[in-house]
Amino acid sequence: MSDEAALLRAIHTNPDDDTPRLVYADWLDENGQPERAEFIRVHVAWDRHWVNATPNEDLKRRLLEAWSHFRSKENPQILYPGDGVCGAYERGFPSAAAFDYYSLDFIDTAEEVFTAAPIRMMYLDEWSEYVGDQGEWREAFHRAASFARGVTGFGMELPRNRALIDHWEEYLHLPQTAGLRVLDFNFSSGEDSCPLVAELTHLTNLLVLDLTLCCRFGDWCLAQLTEAPHLQSLVALRLGADDEYLGSITSTGITSLVNSPYLTNLRQLVLNNHEDLDDEAVRLLTKWERLGQLEVLEISCRNITDVGVSLLSGCRQLQRLRRLVLDGTRLSPQVIQGVLDSPHLYGLTEFYLSPCPSDLPLELREQIERRFPEFASMTFDPPAICVEDRILARYR
Repeated sequence: MSDEAALLRAIHTNPDDDTPRLVYADWLDENGQPERAEFIRVHVAWDRHWVNATPNEDLKRRLLEAWSHFRSKENPQILYPGDGVCGAYERGFPSAAAFDYYSLDFIDTAEEVFTAAPIRMMYLDEWSEYVGDQGEWREAFHRAASFARGVTGFGMELPRNRALIDHWEEYLHLPQTAGLRVLDFNFSSGEDSCPLVAELTHLTNLLVLDLTLCCRFGDWCLAQLTEAPHLQSLVALRLGADDEYLGSITSTGITSLVNSPYLTNLRQLVLNNHEDLDDEAVRLLTKWERLGQLEVLEISCRNITDVGVSLLSGCRQLQRLRRLVLDGTRLSPQVIQGVLDSPHLYGLTEFYLSPCPSDLPLELREQIERRFPEFASMTFDPPAICVEDRILARYR
């Protein structure tokens, strides 16, 4: 067991390195746990090819078989030491942990959870109301948080209670969070989350900021982000909404974005369902000197018409674009055909109309589906930017 403990420590110390995991798999083979060993090996092989668009069906079959055998032999006390560990796995090990923010779930199980598995993504969720002394809770919370030093991704729905928002902000101001690469604040308030992100000046390694489905999110919220020098590292900015949580970014917000001296490394921009984004906003985007860096552009907004989409089709800068999401309700077949025929969008591997027009001509639909086989079944998560981003998608 001392050998196993040393191997697990090596995995925790070097979470990005496959070698300790594969050495541990050898140890498992030698100690009567071949199912778990095989799962680790095949999962490592699978995740090494996660950016490869060509599916490896043989590897997929082996992974599913290994997972099935592993689960049948699984010891819950080893892999699930507390209710906090959820079922998102990364290269053979649990990789995400979700805790009830108000209860003692996190406080009582943090040491056990973070010792047992190399957790990368931590979620705190508002499931129940904590009743007790807030000072004692704060002290216990920070003591438990000291065990989460390996966490490089953090997610949370903003609490409604102001006192508990303060606790949340205290955690994110701790020096140990400087290594965070992903922040996932779904269903939060943009009025609270954006000023907070803008003031977390130690987060100089942040790659993904996911504010999908934020309510009360408008131009001034976006302006807070565009004026933050520490966000220069940001690669993915996701501000998408849906039909229930419509956003309110306008051309004014896009002006802040394209004029930002800091958001200079973006490769993904998600702006779905902002009800006031229109063709003028698209025109501003096409003049953005950084537009040529984008690999993902999701701008499914009802007020963007044929005019705006034609501007995109004719934009020379979009040659690196791989994923494009548009609102199809007001687009003519001729303009959709223009997207397919554009000499500047030849690199597209994903194209979605959300929603897809019900009267799309059959010939055009067949042409789209031949080029984009996944067209009819849109994947809502853009390609992952980093390990933590991939875990985020699995967790959801």
